[in-house]
Amino acid sequence: MNEQQYNYKKKLHIKQEKDCFFITGCLDKGLQVNKLIVKWRNTKNTLELKSPTPSNTFHFKLKLMNNEWFHRISKGYVDFFLDVSVEGNTELLEKIVEIHGESVADISNKRDRKFKVRLGEFEHTSLKGIQELHINHVPSLLYITKNNNISLAINKKYSVNPEGMIKEISFHKGVFSITGSLFTRNSEVEGATLMMIGRDSNQSLEFPVTYERTEETPERFGLQGYEYRGVIELEDNSISLFDDIYDVFLKLKLVNYDEHVSLRLNDPHYKDQAYLTGIGTHQYGENVFTVVPHITHGRYNLSFVVTKFGKGEYKYLNKLLRWNWLVRPFFHKELWLVGELPYKAQDTGFHFFKFMRENYPEREVYYVIDKNSPELGNVEKYGNVLFYKSKKHILYTLMATKIITSHHADYIYPLKAKVFKDRIRAKKVFLQHGVMGTRNSAHYYGKESTSFETDLFLVSSDFEKDMIVHDFGYTAEEVKVTGLSRFDELFHHNVPEKKQLLIIPTWREWLTREEKFLESQYFKTYKSLLKNVDLRHIAKKYKMQIVFCLHPNMQKYTKHLEKMEGVRIINQGEVDVQRLLKESTLMITDYSSVAFDFSFLGKPVLYYQFDQEKFLGERGSHLNLDKDLPGPIVNEEEELLKLLNSYGALYFQMNPIYEKRTKKFLKYKDRKNNQRILKAVEEL
Repeated sequence: MNEQQYNYKKKLHIKQEKDCFFITGCLDKGLQVNKLIVKWRNTKNTLELKSPTPSNTFHFKLKLMNNEWFHRISKGYVDFFLDVSVEGNTELLEKIVEIHGESVADISNKRDRKFKVRLGEFEHTSLKGIQELHINHVPSLLYITKNNNISLAINKKYSVNPEGMIKEISFHKGVFSITGSLFTRNSEVEGATLMMIGRDSNQSLEFPVTYERTEETPERFGLQGYEYRGVIELEDNSISLFDDIYDVFLKLKLVNYDEHVSLRLNDPHYKDQAYLTGIGTHQYGENVFTVVPHITHGRYNLSFVVTKFGKGEYKYLNKLLRWNWLVRPFFHKELWLVGELPYKAQDTGFHFFKFMRENYPEREVYYVIDKNSPELGNVEKYGNVLFYKSKKHILYTLMATKIITSHHADYIYPLKAKVFKDRIRAKKVFLQHGVMGTRNSAHYYGKESTSFETDLFLVSSDFEKDMIVHDFGYTAEEVKVTGLSRFDELFHHNVPEKKQLLIIPTWREWLTREEKFLESQYFKTYKSLLKNVDLRHIAKKYKMQIVFCLHPNMQKYTKHLEKMEGVRIINQGEVDVQRLLKESTLMITDYSSVAFDFSFLGKPVLYYQFDQEKFLGERGSHLNLDKDLPGPIVNEEEELLKLLNSYGALYFQMNPIYEKRTKKFLKYKDRKNNQRILKAVEEL
């Protein structure tokens, strides 16, 4: 329940004495508790205890051992509900309806209007003497669910879902110290360590944690509270780090719970924290690893961005951080840096750089890329390449007048620490890497985002500009309608189309670890689709080749989808995505913005959105997906294949309804996008 939301559930106290539960408490004035309803989950089997004197306070005694109703249950969960009446108070009724929605919106117009609510989420909750007991020789325990309601587990596992929050991170003499609060439900902590897990390397490091029990916390629905302190000693010579992003967890051993429980550390109040300015270092051989705290965009989780430098480059970086103000006057002319992600060179950054080098070779425009990138060959032939984290890259980032990127500008900075960002004087230009809107991204790219900044936001239509101004908080002057730089190549008719079905889903921010990916609905869904015999029959029927391409953020998992009969799997850097779009006949995606590019070519797109609610989350979309997207939406595999087959019968022609929709997302269908971008950048 939202902490700011009105809560009519005031106090709940449950005391266990052997097999007997005493359940007492109170609701807000104007409400009346009529009975306690005990329900065997997923059945219609209920037990009701009437309140002796209905009022806003309640007192129930529930005895289990000699209760025939409980003896029927050999295995399952039992939930508790209160039967409540609103005593003629219309204003109070409206508040209740606002909280619970339609579940109580249809209650009768009698003076006492009734509804049913779960026992749980009270402002003040206290549990005393709770312990495991046996009903018919079967273990049973009263427990707090992950939604903070009260239930009884009979011969079943119960929720332990701990919660944790960071209070402070300090760094002193090579040691990061992380302190915070920890809350457990239904079990006590008997051991804890701090874990750092690398997203790409999958390296797991463990560090010591001390913890101290506080007390049961009534304001947190009766959870058990702890204060913890984890210590990361970066000068420990036994540690070896990778150039990676490390997610941070508490690994907990809980009483009477066999498996260890991992808890992701987060900090919803991170905007007020000074610790994000800190930077640690770890030396290993001839390399220096910087360790910078980072809070993720959506869920405010803690990670450490670890960046590897050669000793010489790191010494040079430190020197420039001190003396950049003295060097800057010697760089009195325009100096532009262009890039995407350090390992990429095929999206909007590459296309704008290519345009500049071919048409304005005298300009000081440089492309930032990792020297080991599989896409290095795309830019190397144009010259003016800056190798990521080289001395020249460090110098030019601090001296640049414009930084022009397809993603967050700091993705191409040699160091993502605040101490480095604060010394950059360049104007930032956001080229974008796709038409915006399918998913609400204001927290990533909005004016108020703490992790993103731009002075110029480029879009493809007036419709998109209005969205960026109104939903993202930018002024009209900060947003220019130019089209994306890659559209110049998209509308170049230099690639013959062939009978090819392109399946190209976007990524999932919650699938950063391999084990999570392999357990995910995402992996199982696409594996099922690619192995589906009917898909291959349709492809054979229409003489189509099937091509599957994972998003760059997930291409490390491509190996788990290889060796699929009749399917060509595309790996990072193997094929230019623009070429894939132009040569393909039909696209299947979920939410990827490349669907707009494909539709601009007048080709059909099918949206397979099997996890729409989870992907869009509470923020939703900037669009009305059913009315705005340039293709039909399905969420079942069988439905998708039927739709694909029907498009084949119509020679894979785009439906005029969807063709009409594309027009509001694209103002200029020409090859002058880069020229318009250059004009906008120069005016900035």
